[in-house]
Amino acid sequence: MPTETRYLRSDEWTVNGLTAEKLTTTQHTVSQYFEFTDEGVITVYWGIRVWKRASGGAETEITAGTPVAQVSRSTNGEGIQSNTWACPGAGLLSTDAIVVRVYQKTDSTWDLCEDWITEQIGATTLTAATWTVYYYTYRNYLPPNTTGRFYWSTSTYDSRIENFSWSVAVEKLFTDALSITDVFSKLVIKYITFTDALAIADIFSKIVTKYKLFTDALSITDAFLKAKLKIFTDSLKLWDRWFHAATPPAFGEYQLPNVQEITHGDTSLLAEKPLPESEIAYREIIGATGEEATVTGWLLNAERAAFLAMVHQKRILLDIWNRPIYALMLQPEFTKSDQAEGLWDYRVKFLALDVGFPASSTGAASSPITFGSFKFPNVQSHTVTDTSLEVDKPIPGAQLSYRTLVGSTGRRVTITGWMTTDLRDAMNTLSDGTARTFNDSQQTFSALMLKPQFTLNEATESVIDYTVEFVEVEA
Repeated sequence: MPTETRYLRSDEWTVNGLTAEKLTTTQHTVSQYFEFTDEGVITVYWGIRVWKRASGGAETEITAGTPVAQVSRSTNGEGIQSNTWACPGAGLLSTDAIVVRVYQKTDSTWDLCEDWITEQIGATTLTAATWTVYYYTYRNYLPPNTTGRFYWSTSTYDSRIENFSWSVAVEKLFTDALSITDVFSKLVIKYITFTDALAIADIFSKIVTKYKLFTDALSITDAFLKAKLKIFTDSLKLWDRWFHAATPPAFGEYQLPNVQEITHGDTSLLAEKPLPESEIAYREIIGATGEEATVTGWLLNAERAAFLAMVHQKRILLDIWNRPIYALMLQPEFTKSDQAEGLWDYRVKFLALDVGFPASSTGAASSPITFGSFKFPNVQSHTVTDTSLEVDKPIPGAQLSYRTLVGSTGRRVTITGWMTTDLRDAMNTLSDGTARTFNDSQQTFSALMLKPQFTLNEATESVIDYTVEFVEVEA
């Protein structure tokens, strides 16, 4: 397993379609620096983000969307600084290269200093290891401005990454007796006739709760036999599409860049007909349109090609809570960002192509608002409306129309709230067209629940916001 020091050089090359400066095992002799100046007394920060880049140009980020191994200067000075990052590792193809981008934050935003790329390193794994990242940094406050610089590419300005580790898998003959419990992966889809005892409970742990229709209640640690999986393709429509190597939020194996917000939900098809002399309209849920998700974020110019390559593709959309939706990606909208040169804000919609699996839950431990046995968590707003049905007929020669009340449509309730436990599938299950009892501690009536809407925001990634609407029906 090679363990290397990779130097950030100033000379360029083109690898896998990206023209960037070299990230190699030898240092260069020509220095270069990036500079940014802003008004005020400012602490300047530096950090890196890391991607793997395929031969076709698609990039998958290995870091989590923000710079890691950060260093900073709050007083004037210059020199080498270092910090570490626990690289989680990543699967590679032999034609993949590793891209490192250094960012500097002098104001409120991270500015890209430069791109670096390795050669096609011929590895099958970027090994999990603790990288030590060295930066030659400079900070100077000369009233009224603070200037930050990042230098690289010589033995003096020796910016580099130590403990950069990778490996090449050793191929083995595939026999009936091959034990693969330690490396069991998505390759199992090609080899489903094993008769060995394969302990694969760890691999299926993420999807067991979603897709429970295995025979024997997913008790498959004793033997991996075709007989145990006879309803595999019928009951698990998504199993062969779920596995991927990207870090959520992702679309298939492509990691969606710099996601800021995901809103998603379904739309109920509600038949509603007012009835004269009745206080409640005839209401019935006759179907739904299917789930839609809208993702907003930003990307760099260099990332647009890989992003556009996913348009009209069908993949699993996986959000930061690991909830999968098999979906079609539509054409995105781009807006040139005013935050920095070369940045684009994007907005893209995904249309679900499969119906989600039902789930059950009683919701929050306690709540003033319930629907059936489900208690809605952390309700923030609660609005109740009704609409009167009246006749208002002008009478020629009269100073007052003929007016009379003939009924009303019935109550509509809209609630908004948030949750830290993912109850989205349980909420969706409640919008099945079945009338249940709605209670908000002040009134109780029979109601239908329409499809809920959800929002996941990057700034509050541990919280899911929701909006739900109920309509009153005859008991």
